[in-house]
Amino acid sequence: MLDGNYTSDFKEKALASIFDVYRDSKDASLISLMESRLTAFQAKNFEDLEKTASRLLTMMYAASGRYAEARDMAQNLRMKDADDEKFALMQLAMLEGFSESERAASQSAIAEMRQKYTSSEDEAFLAALGVSSNDSKADLVAGEAEDQGLIGYPNPFNPSTRIEFTLKKADFVTLKVYDVLGREVATLLNEMRQPGVHSITWNAGNAASGVYFIRLSVAGKNVVKKMLMLK
Repeated sequence: MLDGNYTSDFKEKALASIFDVYRDSKDASLISLMESRLTAFQAKNFEDLEKTASRLLTMMYAASGRYAEARDMAQNLRMKDADDEKFALMQLAMLEGFSESERAASQSAIAEMRQKYTSSEDEAFLAALGVSSNDSKADLVAGEAEDQGLIGYPNPFNPSTRIEFTLKKADFVTLKVYDVLGREVATLLNEMRQPGVHSITWNAGNAASGVYFIRLSVAGKNVVKKMLMLK
């Protein structure tokens, strides 16, 4: 299909289909397939298809634990096309949610996003990572979630997971779920809670497989936990 005499639009949809199947199956052979397609598009100077394959590979690498390759792919996208800068920064910003080893690249990308992009959509994405676009200092992020008592189990999960957190004193609590684009998926709590350990179950049966961010907001501070749903 990808080698045939089809339109670029049709081939882009085929690439997206490969990504969708990978997201649900985590079949590593699909990464190899996407890599071979990227190489073919580069050889034929199919720039639009090369860009699409590169974007999808960036996300596939991150989801499969190949963080250095995800970082390199995102950086290459930035250098090749200014239109890809925001996408690349978003992918780099999320890497810390996958691995603490990517903290430096993630924090650098977050700082750049906060400086350059200020739309409501951009602010929503940063909020999903536990970062305020206006503050001079970033709020707590995913790597510190456990220190603040925010956990989710099981993780990965299918289709429900229990979110647990601890309050040292009574306070107003907001607990929300965001997808990787910063879109709000669910509000689990938005109320006063007493001191102690609290837990709530998120049933994500209607959501797609993939990465989600649980954001706990208490007393003006945010902590974020990355969760992975695998159907």
